[in-house]
Amino acid sequence: MEANMMGSWEIGFGSVTGAGVEHLRLILISTGLAIAAAVPAGILITRRGFRDFSGLILGVANIGQSVPSIAILAVFMGILGIGAKTAIFALWLYALLPIVRNTATGIEEVDPNIIEAATGMGMTSRQILLQIELPLAFPVMFAGMRTAAVINVGTAALG
Repeated sequence: MEANMMGSWEIGFGSVTGAGVEHLRLILISTGLAIAAAVPAGILITRRGFRDFSGLILGVANIGQSVPSIAILAVFMGILGIGAKTAIFALWLYALLPIVRNTATGIEEVDPNIIEAATGMGMTSRQILLQIELPLAFPVMFAGMRTAAVINVGTAALG
């Protein structure tokens, strides 16, 4: 084991720093993509016309959590091959459920009296969502994002 000028330690065939950066890259990309897909899905299933789809959306997200991570990786390695794309897709699938569920829960738990007051003040549905529901739901939503990131940190080592 010897140190190079960059401060990373060379062990065997690779660099600990390089592996750490790759691990972080997988986590950031997959969690970011999961947030980008799951937050709109969580919002959608709380809207009047789309509540019927909540079972379908949560069912798809549940698939990612119910199947062991090593099995998801094995299945997608056969489809996508071995590499970062496979790991990112599997991590993305694994991160969907906590974000979708917490987004929907956070929005549904906003006090109906607050929404009624906003409606009485003349706010549109979009304004209520952006100025009332999302800010009040954010702590619960962020807990789901944090849970997804922690799951990805632990699971990314398998990829």
